[in-house]
Amino acid sequence: MNIVLRLLYLFFTILFTRGALEEYLKVNNFILDSSMLMLSLLILLICYICSEEFILPPISILFFSYIIWGFLSTVFTSTPIYFFLTYFRIIIITYCIYATIYNASFTKEEIHRLILFVFGLMILQIFASAFEMFILGKHDEYRIGFMIFGSGGYATVFPLLAMGYGFAIYYFSPYKHSIIFFVFSWLFLLIGLASGKRAVMFFAPALFAISFILYCFFDKRRKKILFKRILFFALISIIMIRVFFFLISQVGKFGIISEGSTLSEKLSLINFIASEYTFRGLYANEEYSTGRGTNLVKAWNMAWDRKYQDFWLGGGPLSTADHRHAMMLEKYKFGYGIPGVVYEMLNIGVPGVILYMCLMLSVWFNLFKYARFSSLNSVGKILFFGLFLNLFSFLFIHIYYFNAFLVNIMGGILIFSVLAILIAPQNKMFFNKKEDIDLLQDDITVN
Repeated sequence: MNIVLRLLYLFFTILFTRGALEEYLKVNNFILDSSMLMLSLLILLICYICSEEFILPPISILFFSYIIWGFLSTVFTSTPIYFFLTYFRIIIITYCIYATIYNASFTKEEIHRLILFVFGLMILQIFASAFEMFILGKHDEYRIGFMIFGSGGYATVFPLLAMGYGFAIYYFSPYKHSIIFFVFSWLFLLIGLASGKRAVMFFAPALFAISFILYCFFDKRRKKILFKRILFFALISIIMIRVFFFLISQVGKFGIISEGSTLSEKLSLINFIASEYTFRGLYANEEYSTGRGTNLVKAWNMAWDRKYQDFWLGGGPLSTADHRHAMMLEKYKFGYGIPGVVYEMLNIGVPGVILYMCLMLSVWFNLFKYARFSSLNSVGKILFFGLFLNLFSFLFIHIYYFNAFLVNIMGGILIFSVLAILIAPQNKMFFNKKEDIDLLQDDITVN
């Protein structure tokens, strides 16, 4: 077996089981972080040595620009270099894996095995969450299957990323029983339930609706098949409303929705509670702003009115990390509920926010530029569509909900690994038409 592939197996195994390693085998968190950084660099180095021609993948300039800007913020704010490495280790590891998969020479079978291996690790988290919730009786918001993160918000993020690929399999799998994958996709909600997270109950139905709209746009098959899908969507939507009311009533203060006698009353109660939670400090005269919506509006007003003194450089990487170094939170009176863009603005300034958004949005551009959906086989279409849904999840989560893509490696790794598989010149097995393959290779070579 390809040594690069073996090391990738090891990397993804550590990534998806690091919580179990930390809790059950007592492996230090610092050792795990350092090991993943060193392992990703080693994989990239071996790939570079073994490759006949190593090519910088698309988006490399944006990766480098973002890291350089972070380094400038570190230098000019007199932030310790250790904080820079800690903050940017996520993006460095992500780039190493992205560049490796883009350049590695894998056979069709090896690529398929790698995809199935990662999907298997994602599914494993469902059983791990069920075991810990029903057998061990553990309900910890930091516990996400065999993964453990420093913040509970990822119990919302990970199920959405996984469900995106589950929906894609249902829509584009050639197998008649793909409905099984659709049903199985909703089991990822167990991860959110086990962690006591409410937001996933709102986001998952929204993601399903977005996926269906996009499916109608992408799929050019017969109208009869599309009509059946529309009927199925309507039926599932009716069922989901009832299930949604039941699940959300089991979590926190949403239990009062049982007091609503009609559908409109229940929806009004849910909307009131969610709005109060999100914008609870917007109009209150409090010293610290609280609520994700409140902090987002506050940050926007600060930047727009030029009242943000640290507009360019921020406070330096990790200046909002914890109570010991949270000087930016104290300085601008930010309380609970920091979306990704606000977190990034406070740490490395508004230019850092812009660079990171350009980096992530360029995935869309390169996906359409180098991977033509109509020329992909079923495996390629599943990856393309799942990645497309992941980018929608990223936009909402990063702008409005949480800083998951900045403080944890999982989101970026999944997005850029799939992108590398789809756009790598040597991965011909994802394309059906020879002329599209040749055109793709010529286009990448020129650029």
